[in-house]
Amino acid sequence: MGNQAARFFLVDHSFLMLAVVGLAHIGRSPSRKAVDDRARHLHAALFYGLSLVLVLIAIPWPFLPAGRPWIRF
Repeated sequence: MGNQAARFFLVDHSFLMLAVVGLAHIGRSPSRKAVDDRARHLHAALFYGLSLVLVLIAIPWPFLPAGRPWIRF
């Protein structure tokens, strides 16, 4: 795991994307079963917000060491 770019795509990116799918699923299940609207929206906003944060962390931004350019020529 000496190559930082390979480690990012093989370990970090894969693990974070699986965690995103898990968090989104965990957020959807209680929100469907909630009795009142406030609890339903609170669960959905919390878990979907956490999922969005993890997706943004898992993106190989250009300013990161393992980053990629936005537009390739």
